[in-house]
Amino acid sequence: MGCLVAPVWAFSGQQGRHWRAPVAFALVILFALTILATGSRSGILTGLLAIGMGLMVSWRDIRHAFRRAPPWVFPVLVAAIIGIIALLVLISIAADRAESINRAIELDPGEDMRRRGLPTVLAMIGAYFPVGTGFGSFDPMFRIYEPLELLKRTYFNHAHNDFLEILLDGGLPALVLLLVALGWYIRASIRAWRADPAYYGLARLGSGMLLLILVASVFDYPARTPIFMAIIVIAAIWLGQGASRIALRR
Repeated sequence: MGCLVAPVWAFSGQQGRHWRAPVAFALVILFALTILATGSRSGILTGLLAIGMGLMVSWRDIRHAFRRAPPWVFPVLVAAIIGIIALLVLISIAADRAESINRAIELDPGEDMRRRGLPTVLAMIGAYFPVGTGFGSFDPMFRIYEPLELLKRTYFNHAHNDFLEILLDGGLPALVLLLVALGWYIRASIRAWRADPAYYGLARLGSGMLLLILVASVFDYPARTPIFMAIIVIAAIWLGQGASRIALRR
């Protein structure tokens, strides 16, 4: 989230760009190195996606900030930023601090519990659809269906795919609500990205924040944590207000 919000914050508005831009750049580097150190492989994917979306949302403001500079300054600056980030990542790898990359390279996919547990989760969905098992029941229900080859000292607390777990827990009613929410998100996002970025940059930011959570939910369950529940509400309000303004203008 920080990788997405930082560039948008740095170049929004007319005041403080001269000091917010370097601060945002330092923050993105810090966030990127933190992602590498956490050991999260999905964090690498969402981190790269966040940086790209952050530049997309703030691209107009960035170009506006460099409108008086010579034409060669902007591409050179972008190349320098990419080079610095790449150099720091390489240093992190060389110092054996890039745990996320190490896990992505060294882990045998066959030993990954998320993949090994997927057939069991799908079998449970088929067994309990359309009523579901009930929200909060994944842990005890998975223990009932858990095959012997998956038994270990630790336990599988969630499906690590929140879309599948919502379907398993809530059945058909949860699926309908999920599809309605996704339909609203897609419609509001299309409106926000088609509108003038000068007036709907905050709506685009909300769209990007929700997209990160949706992508991460394929591998984990971020929306089940209180901090992300609050972030989802804020992002949805930004996106919804932007879509409402567009509708009123039409």
